[in-house]
Amino acid sequence: MSDILVLPLDVTDFESMPAAVHRVVEAFDRIDMLINNAGISQRSLCVDTDMSVYRQLFEVDVLGQIALTKAVLPGMVNRKSGHIAVTSSVAGKIGVPQRTGYCAAKHAVMGFYDALRAELDHLGIRVTTITPGFIRTNISVNALKGDGSDFGEIDGDIAGGMDVTRCAGVIMAGFRKGTPEIAVGEGMEMKALWLKRFFPGAVFRKVAKMA
Repeated sequence: MSDILVLPLDVTDFESMPAAVHRVVEAFDRIDMLINNAGISQRSLCVDTDMSVYRQLFEVDVLGQIALTKAVLPGMVNRKSGHIAVTSSVAGKIGVPQRTGYCAAKHAVMGFYDALRAELDHLGIRVTTITPGFIRTNISVNALKGDGSDFGEIDGDIAGGMDVTRCAGVIMAGFRKGTPEIAVGEGMEMKALWLKRFFPGAVFRKVAKMA
């Protein structure tokens, strides 16, 4: 039996997920950990954004994660063990301009998986939400503009963000510690997570200036 199975999956094709999960279980007997990491971002003002873009953001960033989780979860429940993780964002805590759909989707992700954690705690199944700030990836290049086309550029904040290898190390350390919510990043956006709790007005004034 191979130690690696590469299985392409369209996270918006919810009907295909049970069969994909079955193939993994056939190959490895069970699924011990699921990391939901599919996602797209946005770069457009609300007034310029088609409803189709909002729909796509929610189908990929929210409903796709939920559908795959539901496909994997019964096996974990039967065994009373497992670990589910999902990549949210600082945008799941703080609303910022030109990200209305992305922020809404990531807020939804945080709410769903926080609630799921509460449901599964008594079964010994762990649920981890990952909350990245600016990480040096192509997320802005592949972000959607208001008409649904690719943004096609690297944001300055993204370009100056945390290295992906270092980011992965922080996440893995959080997994080992059993941290339920792993905040990862090294810019001012990480301080904003703390400030939002105690000084929400100050954070709002700061992000409003970005518009």
